[in-house]
Amino acid sequence: MNVLFINPPNVPFTSRELLIEPIDLLSLATYIRQEGHMVEVLDMDVKRMDPKDISIYLHDRCFDVLVMLLDYHIPLHTDLALAGVVEVSKKARERDVKVVIAGKMAMNNLEEIFWEGSPVNVAISGEAEVTLKRLLMLDKWTSGALKDISNISFYSEGKVQTTVFDENKINLDEIPIPDRSLLNLKDYIDARTLISSRGCIQTCTFCHVPGFWGRWRGRKASVVVDEIEYLIKKYEAKKILFLDDNAMASPLRMREISAGIIKRNLKVALGCLGSISVFDEKTASLMYKAGFRWIHFGIESGDDRILKKIRKNISMDKVIPTIREAKKIGMRVRTSWILDLPGIDKEAFDNTIKAILETKTDEIRLHFYALRYGSALHDKYSRKSKNSAQYLHNGSPSSDLNGLDKDYMQTEVNKLVKKLEEDGYIVVRNQEESKKLEKMDRDGRKMKIVSFCPLRYTVSWKL
Repeated sequence: MNVLFINPPNVPFTSRELLIEPIDLLSLATYIRQEGHMVEVLDMDVKRMDPKDISIYLHDRCFDVLVMLLDYHIPLHTDLALAGVVEVSKKARERDVKVVIAGKMAMNNLEEIFWEGSPVNVAISGEAEVTLKRLLMLDKWTSGALKDISNISFYSEGKVQTTVFDENKINLDEIPIPDRSLLNLKDYIDARTLISSRGCIQTCTFCHVPGFWGRWRGRKASVVVDEIEYLIKKYEAKKILFLDDNAMASPLRMREISAGIIKRNLKVALGCLGSISVFDEKTASLMYKAGFRWIHFGIESGDDRILKKIRKNISMDKVIPTIREAKKIGMRVRTSWILDLPGIDKEAFDNTIKAILETKTDEIRLHFYALRYGSALHDKYSRKSKNSAQYLHNGSPSSDLNGLDKDYMQTEVNKLVKKLEEDGYIVVRNQEESKKLEKMDRDGRKMKIVSFCPLRYTVSWKL
């Protein structure tokens, strides 16, 4: 079959200062091509294409199936993007192109995707590779045929039909190195990305990763090093970001990856998302020797009671020395904090503010909470919280899931930011302000940043 893979337009369009290649989409497209299908990839977000513009794109092209991902690995799309996805689907169906949607947003918004006459044929739950492979083997997508495909939803007989969920996972080493030439890499920031694992060893209640990906699995260390070498030799990569939800879940595997990089004498600045719970000095030191210069720890709260309540599996007596050790080794450290988690009280909120000021990492990402689709907290609170209307994070504190006064929270956050500014931190409140970071980075300035919005990767990464 001839398959078009689309990264749909965000609403608003994702800031160019943040845009990384949609590696999850490229990976899926490369896998499907390996199965013998013709593939093409279109990033409507980076091209600033309105949903209706897909008609022009499809005018002189012939596709059998169109596939769109919404937060498969990369969580940049807002809820408002879903309407655009439906519009793209309508235009595709006008040309008799079948439409498949996958990812966490699609999996958790079936009522907005399917209705009588819906333009979407199928929504995939969980991992898409094997399911899409099976779909593309069908001669006709009749209701009877679709019912034999696990892990999908579709509309038939006046209702949404959902097939049995099969937890069997693909062997990640069977997925080929994503073909970045399917897109123009000049459209994206100056860093390549890779995904070396899926899932997480944590089961945090605010996070949708455990429910979507399940248990953590990683690719073989040698396969990961092969991809790093490929990116250096073919694309002259100077910076590579591991987009895994928890790249350090297996310290042994990370040491093997680092040792492989050192053995092959690969010179590149690397960064990853890691976990306080598995951090150790031996692994981090070897990572630094291999070129790792940046690590992101999701701390979320500075209060042990809240950390236990959200099943974070860490405590502050581990957090503070770990951050100090990572900085001592030479890592640039980013931490993220959710300031208004459900159930916090004044003591927990104040403890979080104190912890931020005590750790003072190079990059501080401040979040105001919004329920994440598929998370345990979403399942518990979505019917009574306005926060569920937002996909990533709110722009201001909320009090409908805790008893704290919004004005008090905002006042204390303002005080926090003022103290950080006095200590030399650059404040980024929105995407427009984030543009200044790129110029400062080019000028070689080593920055301390506190941000209220998604923050550009690879700032101040230096070997």
